[in-house]
Amino acid sequence: MGPSSVASVDTDLRAMFQVIAAPDPVLVAAPLDVESNTPKQVAPAPIKPITTDLPKRSLKERDACSPQPSGSGPVPSPDTADAFLADTDLSASGCSAFNIYIERDPSVDPASACPNPPSTTNYKCTLWGAPVAAQEATNSGGYRNDFHIVITGSNAYNKDAPPAAISGFFGPQELGGSIDAPSGYLGYQFFPFSQSQGYDPATCASACTQQTTYNSQHPGSDGSFQTCVSHHTTVVRIMIDVFGMLLIRNAN
Repeated sequence: MGPSSVASVDTDLRAMFQVIAAPDPVLVAAPLDVESNTPKQVAPAPIKPITTDLPKRSLKERDACSPQPSGSGPVPSPDTADAFLADTDLSASGCSAFNIYIERDPSVDPASACPNPPSTTNYKCTLWGAPVAAQEATNSGGYRNDFHIVITGSNAYNKDAPPAAISGFFGPQELGGSIDAPSGYLGYQFFPFSQSQGYDPATCASACTQQTTYNSQHPGSDGSFQTCVSHHTTVVRIMIDVFGMLLIRNAN
């Protein structure tokens, strides 16, 4: 192919594929009448602490020697700290359990003129000379005229300590049940709680000692007598009622 032929092909190619030239760039200047759209700096709002607007109580200074609420317990004589600690009326000997509860009581004695007066709340405590159980808590209140007495918050506590030791005897020894009459059985004696101070093994120890004294004063024809050497003390409970303390005497 000669030079003329090459030129002809080149011309044809240029005709088939026209080269589109890029347009000349146009310079655009920033407008002068446009305001800045940058957000303005806003100061943060002050942080207020969260508070509870409770009314403040006005504290009133107590007057000198102003009366204080009266108690219900005894005041020893002389009225001193030492006499208070030594007063036996403030202690409960023979207490084996106590029951504390809250009771709704009338503020005045209900009568025909005030059959259902406003109430007052009392915290009460009862002392028991024998262990207590939930089955015995059958007192739920009652009525005085139209006023309804109710009880709530009742809880009972039994002593978790064994009875005190008794002079002249070994023990006490906790047992799982009552003892069947063994050899040397001397009999039994019942002490109802309505006539005694409650569960006190010392009462049974005294009865055991008195039995020995009686037997020594009334010996057999050969001059011998039985000596009470041990006693077994239990609390007798029938259904939910506690009746008393049972003593079983044993001889040597």
